[in-house]
Amino acid sequence: MLPDVPTFALLGFTPRWAELGLVDDALLARFREEWERGEDDNPEHYRYAAFRDFLAARRLLAAELAMALYELGDADADHGMGGAMMGDVLRLPECPPDVLNRALASDRPYLVRMVRRRVGARGGGAKGAATAGPEGPA
Repeated sequence: MLPDVPTFALLGFTPRWAELGLVDDALLARFREEWERGEDDNPEHYRYAAFRDFLAARRLLAAELAMALYELGDADADHGMGGAMMGDVLRLPECPPDVLNRALASDRPYLVRMVRRRVGARGGGAKGAATAGPEGPA
């Protein structure tokens, strides 16, 4: 069951946000109050706040969850905000090799550059993230 459906839809959350546990009724009630104050009418800002709060509260991320959050960003209706989510996952020290490799194969040049810089900074070879370990690139 989806939490507070009207607010959920108003702010552009998809069912996957609820499935992953990023939103609940308490968070949506808080966001609804903020929305009604009229200070920020950008739904993507609320989604990004939910994402950042979730990320901060649930570290270290399991590899499966890291991939799911990366994919959530990739699927977001707001390309820029979704890309910011993807970048946040890529910056995690525990970002798994599968996510790094997915970013290297993406059509978003800034994500490719981000992974290449990360791999280069850690002494990764030409194979890039394919040689990454559990804490990130070797």
